[in-house]
Amino acid sequence: MKIFAQVAVALLLAGAAAPAMAGTFLWTEVETDYYGTKGVFYKQDRLVRSDYGVFGSSNGEQTSRAYGAKPSRIDLPTVTNPATTASAYVDLAHGKLGASVTDKGAGPEGYANSSVRAEASLEDDLIFTAAGAGADTVSSFDFEMGLHGSFAGTGSWIASGSFSEPNEPARTSFSFSGTSFADLTDRTAKGSISYTARSADEAIVRGKVSFTGDSWSTHVIFTLRALARALGDGSQSGLADLGNTATLRFALPTNVTMTSASGQFLTDVAPVSSVPEPGSWALMLTGFVLVSGATRQRRRRFAKSR
Repeated sequence: MKIFAQVAVALLLAGAAAPAMAGTFLWTEVETDYYGTKGVFYKQDRLVRSDYGVFGSSNGEQTSRAYGAKPSRIDLPTVTNPATTASAYVDLAHGKLGASVTDKGAGPEGYANSSVRAEASLEDDLIFTAAGAGADTVSSFDFEMGLHGSFAGTGSWIASGSFSEPNEPARTSFSFSGTSFADLTDRTAKGSISYTARSADEAIVRGKVSFTGDSWSTHVIFTLRALARALGDGSQSGLADLGNTATLRFALPTNVTMTSASGQFLTDVAPVSSVPEPGSWALMLTGFVLVSGATRQRRRRFAKSR
């Protein structure tokens, strides 16, 4: 399942055809890799929610299972290994993803060097319905992904997302990464996407998505990763704390509604101010012009009467 998810993200960001709708999928993972004079080994922990339940594993061995369970949030508790600590969570109802890692080096004997990664990802099928829209009507909505975190040393981050239709190239996708939010090392975007760094610890990704007709079905994927590495001699260590970040928000026109396959996507998020349709903007601008004109007329009459 994990291999499929990684391949799907790669295809979407590359603009290749996406697979059919995949349902709801929440993924949290922590992996620490050690390397040194004795070679390489790793420690991997996962907690996953699919449409079949919630399952945990450690180095490929199942550690927990809850068939049929469909919580809107999963938390992979802090995993502590020699030299590293890491955690991750996904909250579908609140539209939040979090990941945090610390790597201080000094791993097990013979494996002094280390790297650690924490990942949080969510997928869901969404349906947008535009009331009163015809077959050729184009509707648009805005989304944003707010990012908050702190970094030190070798700490870094990756945030990505995509909107795709069955067996079609991704309509909108993005992938940003850096050593802080002010220092991007890579950026890839398809569609109307913008990235704004407000500081080294805060940034926001904004995008606009359009569709034609009275309804549109799309599969969304949003992923957050925190990474760090360290050397056993103490010359490198790292922190990437994004434990309270990646907050998703959608702003819909007043005639557009959104439902999800999970029935949980953004259900506990305060409504965002809707985005007026072009016709509404025209009416608003007309109103502003009329009010401005009326105000000038009143001022002229008042001046003459004095």
